[in-house]
Amino acid sequence: MHESMVPRIKSHKQKNAFFASAAAAAQLRQAGGAVAEVNAALKESQLTSPVAGEVTKVNAKVGELSPAGVPVVVVTDLARNWMVLNVREDLLSRFQKGKKFTAAIPALNLKEVEFEVYALAAQPDFATWRAAPGGTNFDAKTFEIKARPVKSLAGARPGMSVLVSVTP
Repeated sequence: MHESMVPRIKSHKQKNAFFASAAAAAQLRQAGGAVAEVNAALKESQLTSPVAGEVTKVNAKVGELSPAGVPVVVVTDLARNWMVLNVREDLLSRFQKGKKFTAAIPALNLKEVEFEVYALAAQPDFATWRAAPGGTNFDAKTFEIKARPVKSLAGARPGMSVLVSVTP
């Protein structure tokens, strides 16, 4: 603190008390900054999920650093089940958006569960082209179909098998 900022104090005792008070105030501000820094670090160490659900996979162990953008855990909303099918192009007419179909879920001992298609998209060329059956002159592409059960499925878990019968 510069001398010009010190009020006109006549005794050394008063001057020492003033400087001690100013030093204490500075230490208090410094401690407040340290507390704010610790609170910020604590906030960054806590994860909050954007959905209610269950942790179904942990990708990082205690003490590991995780790069930005890499999921540390996977939280699955078990109330919103869905499935993915890979369907050949020549069978695609049965799986158009909004269409319903039945499937079996062996783990739940369910023989006929009704699903509704809500999305479909072509798979990348390099992974999905194959010769079409019956000697036709084109290659059949594979499409990814996403479908949800029409009614809620109690006990359904990620990774369960869903069997769909499709006859060409």
